[in-house]
Amino acid sequence: MMKKRIVLFFLGMCIAFSTMFVPTAVAAENIGLYAPTVYNNSLVVTWSQISNAQSWNYESKLPESWNYNYYIERSKSANGGYEYIGKTSQPTFKDDSKDLIPGKTYYYRIAFMKNNIVQYSNTLAVTLKTASVTGLSKTSVDNSKAYIKWNELVNAVRWNYETKLPESWNYYYYIERSKSKTKGFKKIGSTDKVNFVDDSGDLIPGKTYYYRITGMVNKTTVKSSTITVKIKPIKFKNVRIAKANKKRVVIKWSQISNARSWDIKTKTSGRSYGNYVYYVQRSQKVKGGFKTIGGTDGKSYTDESKFAKGKTYYYRIAVMVNNTIKYSSAVKAKPRS
Repeated sequence: MMKKRIVLFFLGMCIAFSTMFVPTAVAAENIGLYAPTVYNNSLVVTWSQISNAQSWNYESKLPESWNYNYYIERSKSANGGYEYIGKTSQPTFKDDSKDLIPGKTYYYRIAFMKNNIVQYSNTLAVTLKTASVTGLSKTSVDNSKAYIKWNELVNAVRWNYETKLPESWNYYYYIERSKSKTKGFKKIGSTDKVNFVDDSGDLIPGKTYYYRITGMVNKTTVKSSTITVKIKPIKFKNVRIAKANKKRVVIKWSQISNARSWDIKTKTSGRSYGNYVYYVQRSQKVKGGFKTIGGTDGKSYTDESKFAKGKTYYYRIAVMVNNTIKYSSAVKAKPRS
């Protein structure tokens, strides 16, 4: 019985003695961790130099003279989930990881070693600046084109619109357009500049369209607000009968901007033999019954038909802009009264 008590006493003393040399958990140390510089894609954290901080191996958690003093950990939660993101022997670190999301909050702490014990600093919460394409506006609009501009997206990267991933040989900005303010946006162009001309040829004069710009910071796509652009309608000016007698009727009008050659029979645009910018149509009725009598690229046309005595003739001009056909109001002439 006495021997058993002696053995138990000896074992107890060994356990107590051995625990004196086992590293114990150390409370988080306030090392003045702060972020003096924060962008929408990166940040810098700084802290006070820790006296007697050892060089050590992050994986083995053992001193290692040729290694680093500080290891930086980051989490998306204040309650844990910290992961290693970098190392340094200086009391400063730039986190420019490509997975940082603009506007998001991240939590940082520094792991270091003193007296062969791994310790952790206080936790620092840092919110990245938001990223947005601002200042989208229209600069000019006519009956076939829209001119828009916007402000430069800070820290924008070139990226692939289809894969939604950074791609150094691609573009910074993609232009999207829709006929609806809330849905149906499709890519219509790309650019490295902060302006764009929509001259795609399918804009309908007089119609309203909606535009927005998409860029990328790190791996996050960033969209602008939506702007409304109304394309100017096709307007005829000064369509008139300049001369009317028994031999001829001369019709004149002002030039239509962005009008191009087209085929009135097929209603397709294109410059080829027999195609004109303007077509002249004539009828003996105010509405309906108009037939094409000729075409021209100029701003006047002379009708030298045989006119019936006492008859009134009505003329109108047909033009095409962006595959949209427009007819002028009719003007009348009575060549042989």
